[in-house]
Amino acid sequence: MPSSLNVADALTATLTNPWTHIARPTAADANGSARLSQWDVESGSYLKLKNVRLSYNVPTKYLAPTKVIRGVNAAFSVQNAWTWTRYDGYDPEVGMYQYGGFNIVGMDEGRYPQTRSYNFALSVNF
Repeated sequence: MPSSLNVADALTATLTNPWTHIARPTAADANGSARLSQWDVESGSYLKLKNVRLSYNVPTKYLAPTKVIRGVNAAFSVQNAWTWTRYDGYDPEVGMYQYGGFNIVGMDEGRYPQTRSYNFALSVNF
């Protein structure tokens, strides 16, 4: 059955087939299935733990017997540690892209997610 357009909202495609919510894709797009519809919209809600850093300074009372080392600091950090979401794409931070001279914001075009990186640092003061 063909799609019909809801007059109240020109961007909302209303399917006349009540048994499915998936538009029929066709090469000729005779039924307008290439248009955006409410079935293409998904919640992008997320909670992200973006940066975590743990650091430890060795107390000077443990370094005093060496008479050479004045301070030691060890640090561990993680970027993009965890993302809690029900979003089906790679990353809910979809960003922005240009299409036909227009900036399109908030549409997922399948870009790669942000990488997780781990760092360890050891600082010794003499």
